[in-house]
Amino acid sequence: MKRTVTILFLALLSFGIFYEYVWGRDFSNRRVEIKKIKIGEFGLARSHVNFIRIKKNSAKFEVVNRNHESHDIWINANYFTKNGTPVGEVKIDGKNYARKRPGGAYFTSNGGDPRLYFGKRPNKVLFSAQTHTPIIIKGKPCSKIFNQRWARKKLPRLIVGKDSEGNLCVVHTIGLTACTVREFYHVARDLGIYNAMMFDGGASIEVGVRDGVNTYEYQIVGDIQRKIGDVPTPTVFIVGDFI
Repeated sequence: MKRTVTILFLALLSFGIFYEYVWGRDFSNRRVEIKKIKIGEFGLARSHVNFIRIKKNSAKFEVVNRNHESHDIWINANYFTKNGTPVGEVKIDGKNYARKRPGGAYFTSNGGDPRLYFGKRPNKVLFSAQTHTPIIIKGKPCSKIFNQRWARKKLPRLIVGKDSEGNLCVVHTIGLTACTVREFYHVARDLGIYNAMMFDGGASIEVGVRDGVNTYEYQIVGDIQRKIGDVPTPTVFIVGDFI
């Protein structure tokens, strides 16, 4: 409870003083669409998410463990332990940095458009980030996890997935919006996401998109506040560069 209060306080501090939020500035072009959406159902009145859709085959994707902000797109990925060790597989340019675990879901790429896998993945991939929380598979909810104790907690959340046309979709809560996994599934479903997995949320949410004209950056807890509050920093990122 104490840790949750600390995270929420630091998020509010970041919002009010230190960090620039660009979540009110929607934009759309042939490669990327970003918009802020109010979610009023499922007990989430006065709550908002940001929805990012990156058009299929418009960017080349990788997984990195350093210099994520040097790319056009970055999304924090794997959950991690208190000492920064990623939970689940991390594969970067063919090299394994963390071992995969049974089941779960994989964001993978061979240096081009990403592919999502559930349960297991092909052996030959260059880049992979794994999570234990698949949310939607072929339009159907992964409802087995919804009633687990951790999934019923209201927390900031982050989903990475694809719509039925193969466009990459990212949904994350903003500000002090928090929800259960079930509630967040409903949000993703209503936004047309067909396959989806949930990566580390809470104080870890860090997402950015630069398309050469527009810049979108969101970090729920700024770097200064992470140091002040001794909040762990994400160690693995999905990154992309527009073609």
